[in-house]
Amino acid sequence: MPMKASKSIPWLWDTAAGRHLIGRQALTPAMKEHLQQSPNPVAFATGGGSQPGQESLAFNGSKILEGEEVYVL
Repeated sequence: MPMKASKSIPWLWDTAAGRHLIGRQALTPAMKEHLQQSPNPVAFATGGGSQPGQESLAFNGSKILEGEEVYVL
């Protein structure tokens, strides 16, 4: 089924997750301009080993993520 181009980002909500994550490959060039060093860096335990969570984004105006820090891996 063809997908219609959109400015929205697919988001999987996992209520059991301790932190919000998004993959770098899902970011648009404009979103990448807003990456910032996280004031609360963490290390994520993943299937590929420990991954640093040092960069994050803020989603202003989001009904779900308002005020939340979203780590970029």
